[in-house]
Amino acid sequence: MIWAAAGASSQPPLWTTPDPSSASSLSFPALVAQARPAVVAIEVKAKNPGPASLPFSYDSKRMYPELPPARHIRGLGSGFVIRKDGYIVTNHHVVAQAESLRVKLPSLHLDLAARVVGLDPRSDLALLKVESPVDLPVLPLGSSADFPIGSWVMAIGNPYGLVAIASKGIVSGKGRTAGDLSPFRTRFFDFIQTDAAIDLGNSGGPLLNMRGEVIGINTAVNSRARGIGFAIPVDLAKAVLPHLLADGRLKRSYLGIRIDPVPWQRATALGPGEA
Repeated sequence: MIWAAAGASSQPPLWTTPDPSSASSLSFPALVAQARPAVVAIEVKAKNPGPASLPFSYDSKRMYPELPPARHIRGLGSGFVIRKDGYIVTNHHVVAQAESLRVKLPSLHLDLAARVVGLDPRSDLALLKVESPVDLPVLPLGSSADFPIGSWVMAIGNPYGLVAIASKGIVSGKGRTAGDLSPFRTRFFDFIQTDAAIDLGNSGGPLLNMRGEVIGINTAVNSRARGIGFAIPVDLAKAVLPHLLADGRLKRSYLGIRIDPVPWQRATALGPGEA
């Protein structure tokens, strides 16, 4: 499997695997108490594109020369610690436009500068790193393949700036695609669907089973529905994260064809490539 690379070097494994001896289900209060310390708030400082972002169909600067210049805006997302020396998982769309990042761990009263280690837009995953004066609490990565629809789950994140909010629900579907989220991004995902409340600010936070294991990364809601959220399966994250750590991105192979111009119009096979 691809994610075996996580522990293939002299470095410690990138994530913690569940302890089989503690595989019993937790109560909701115990689950919140166990998982919450490893969930972080991510503050993003990015540049607003300014007048070009205004909803005008004509030249905004020419028609409105007094419009304010580009300025900095702030955003908030979620993430969770996977290794005690400061590696954190979140969504690509949370940090993609960031000029600076700060990570807050309320349980430890820490406010730390963060850097991006790797990004993968196609899976909407990002790996961050902070330098902490203490070991950080971590969440183990479970499996997104071995639980049935109807299983209890809990989402923890920072909706609308409210820190470390927990919401419960069930897995209401698996194998969802971007078409189930319209309007959304034009990427393909094998989403986990849940009715645990996921709102703005939850992006990048963990979706947990009742043993406190991450089974998904919360990423989106269906704007046409009420109470339907979507999470990236953790098994996909396990395949992507080692590449983000090693190379800063996931190098994908592809095989395609090219149609030659008229009059030949013959298909020419292309060799393997790297996206």
